[in-house]
Amino acid sequence: VVFSPDFSQTSKVADEWIPLHQGTDGAFWMAVGHVILKENYADKQVPAFQEYLKKYSDAAFLVTLDKQANGAYRPGKLLRASHLAATKNEENADWKFFVLDEVTGELKMPKGTVGHRWQKNKGEWNLKLDGIKPVLELKDRAETTLPIEVTAFSDGTNQRVISRHVPVRKVETINGPVYVTTAMELYFAQYGVNRG
Repeated sequence: VVFSPDFSQTSKVADEWIPLHQGTDGAFWMAVGHVILKENYADKQVPAFQEYLKKYSDAAFLVTLDKQANGAYRPGKLLRASHLAATKNEENADWKFFVLDEVTGELKMPKGTVGHRWQKNKGEWNLKLDGIKPVLELKDRAETTLPIEVTAFSDGTNQRVISRHVPVRKVETINGPVYVTTAMELYFAQYGVNRG
């Protein structure tokens, strides 16, 4: 089945073509994303989906939240090894990132990120978690929640900003404490999935 506003080369060989109106295909796929997140992550936990995201995506990586001049927060960069005193001297520290371990509750740096690809010590450019069980959601592990600003793309101007709360943890960095959340929590916020 192809959902597309135009009768393309793909549409003509599909079993079924659903011609969306031009300009609505983005809204349609945002709605699909919302349903997938709500029904398979927020409302119930589907183990196959959970494991896939933990192992093969950036959904579990921690993202710093940057405080804006108006006091609100916006998603910033991934939390990097160069941000923490214990790991700042790692080779390619700017390109090695952290997840929160489900078992220990500690920050862990899984192998397989870009920093591991280009380091001198070879053999760590893989997606093996080596005993790390990444946390996708901070909902029940958060110290507090913070309102973050996300851009609403519904009016086509990218001017409208919505404030949504996300669960966060405070991490001590070499530049002082910062709040972090997972990329998965940011997905929920952007898609408007109610987290309670």
